[in-house]
Parts: sequence; structure tokens; C-alpha cells
Amino acid sequence: MPKKPTADDAQIIMRLYDLRREPEMRKARSWFAASFWPKNADDVVEVIKAVNPQENAWFRQVSGYCRVEKLATRTKDGRDRLQTMVKRVEARRAAVAKAA
Repeated sequence: MPKKPTADDAQIIMRLYDLRREPEMRKARSWFAASFWPKNADDVVEVIKAVNPQENAWFRQVSGYCRVEKLATRTKDGRDRLQTMVKRVEARRAAVAKAA
């Protein structure tokens, strides 16, 4: 039986969402989606070997983020926990905003 999500679990999810909003991550995701169209493995290796250091950094950022996100949503239980935590965080943010 899975354990209940904790505040630490929610904090990890919030950090993931915050990473998505960082300006450099936005640039990285934009480059990855719009410009990075490798035709073969050599194209990927070229980026990894830092022919262009900026593209190398963006590639590592996007691929690293995707791995973490996949781990969090690998199972149905993980996806359910993620949704529960997201709802709780949204409710907490609304309560904090209302109190301010």
C-alpha cells in the first residue's frame, strides 16, 4: 500500500514546476522543440560533445528534466499522487493569495 504524499513530496513537485518556468529552461525547451531536429545519432553526439556549449547546456537541461518528470509519473499511483499534490498546492497558493 502506498504511503500518503508528504509536504516534502509536494515540495519536490513544486520545484519541478518552478524549473519549467525559469527563463533559461524556457529557452532550452524552445530550442529543443523548434531547432533541435537530429537526423541521426551523430547529430546528438555533436551537441553532447559541446560543439556549441549553449546547445549542450540546453540539451542537458531538457533531457534531465524529462527523466525526472517520467520517474514521477511512471505508474498510475505516481500520476494520482502527482495530481493530488498539484491540487493541494494550488489550494494552498489560493489560500495564501487570499490572505495577503
